[in-house]
Amino acid sequence: IFCLQPDFPLRKVAQNLLGSKAFDVFMTSVIFFAVLLSTQEPPKEAIFAEQQKPSNFMNMTEFFFIVIFMIEFLIKIFADGFMIRPGSYLRDPFNILDL
Repeated sequence: IFCLQPDFPLRKVAQNLLGSKAFDVFMTSVIFFAVLLSTQEPPKEAIFAEQQKPSNFMNMTEFFFIVIFMIEFLIKIFADGFMIRPGSYLRDPFNILDL
């Protein structure tokens, strides 16, 4: 982010959060549960063929996961930048997979 210097205090807080073990465990757990719940959802083709609506629970959990992943994305960009600086979001191969 061009408007903030690398040593901006909130940026340091975000970098410390991203480097913490608790954040890694939390995000890994979120990914695990997102995958687990996605296996319980019927395929979209079956929903459309039978004109069923996806369950309200599945809609809510999908929205929850989208919000969590978006927050992670924004924290990573705020902490390390998007693409220009070394260590920025697009310079990490795992983050490219997320896009």
